[in-house]
Amino acid sequence: MSNADLKKQGTTVFGAFVRSQILILELIAFGFVLYLLQQMNVSAQILIATALLGVFTFTLITGRGFPHFRHRGKALLFLMVACFFLAQGAVVFDEQREARWTLLRQTDPDAFLAELASVDENRWMEELRELRPSEFEDEIARREAEAEAQQQEAARRAKAEAAELRAAEALAVKKAERLIASSDDLDQHRTAFTRAAITLVDNRTCTDAEFIENGGWVRSTSFGSRPIYFMYCGGSTVANRQYLDAATGAIFRGTEVTQTVDPNTHISDAEANRLAECTDQKISRAYVMIQSDVRRSLRSPSTAEFPGRYGIGTRHLGNCIYQVVGHFDAQNGFGAIIRGTFTGTTEYFPESGSWQTLTLDVRG
Repeated sequence: MSNADLKKQGTTVFGAFVRSQILILELIAFGFVLYLLQQMNVSAQILIATALLGVFTFTLITGRGFPHFRHRGKALLFLMVACFFLAQGAVVFDEQREARWTLLRQTDPDAFLAELASVDENRWMEELRELRPSEFEDEIARREAEAEAQQQEAARRAKAEAAELRAAEALAVKKAERLIASSDDLDQHRTAFTRAAITLVDNRTCTDAEFIENGGWVRSTSFGSRPIYFMYCGGSTVANRQYLDAATGAIFRGTEVTQTVDPNTHISDAEANRLAECTDQKISRAYVMIQSDVRRSLRSPSTAEFPGRYGIGTRHLGNCIYQVVGHFDAQNGFGAIIRGTFTGTTEYFPESGSWQTLTLDVRG
């Protein structure tokens, strides 16, 4: 190594040493300034330290800022100093406030209570009870009166809402009674007919005009002696029928019985009861029950995850058979997560509450 190289290396080391000493002096000066601010006005010190904290954080993240502090390492050091004095300033602020409150409590209780009320309500109540017992009793009475007034207002609103609800229900019942005026066996099942009509009109399954055109609820001869009634909504085919079990209030669609019930044929009560149990509400259950068979067809069954909602095409086919469409995420033979789809049919047995998968096609 030549003399020039040695001289250059020595200059570089000396320069780095000088820069480090300058940085240390800058940190000491920065901390000393914040300390002086803390002694003069702790609120101003907290405000300035907070602002500098934001500046140094921005520089640390982006590498931008004031020319002298653009280096991320330097910004980190100044950020640490600012954080230290910010935390210390908060402690000093609390100590000074407590000291001021102690003095005010002795010299000017009213000013002490006024300042405390905006900071700590629970402590204010305790101090008020000790310093101003009569005012404390008045405050308690005021709060109790306010709470009672709020309760009365809530009761009034609840009463008004209940009255509005009753009026709306009465109006809906009156309207529904007009729609079902020509129904079969009206006197015997008026309440069930009315509730079902309100439900179907409110959820827009049927319209007022369809009820009037259909002549209300018509007795079905396909269920033997069971009090089953129907009306047409959205069309004039059997699939458009909305059935009502007047004994239970259950409503089910015509598609749920078309595959097993001929309109001109009587079926047994047991069969009718079985079909009545197989409603669209069982679709979600069918989706859950078929998942176990889907898992068994996968390489890594324990990794399979199913969304909370079944896919488009999932429906009740009739005769207690449900078609299920969905997708899943699972690991393949190489450990990678893949998305697959499945389509299948499953049958529900109301007698035992069990399910049986009939067909299943898993892809993925």
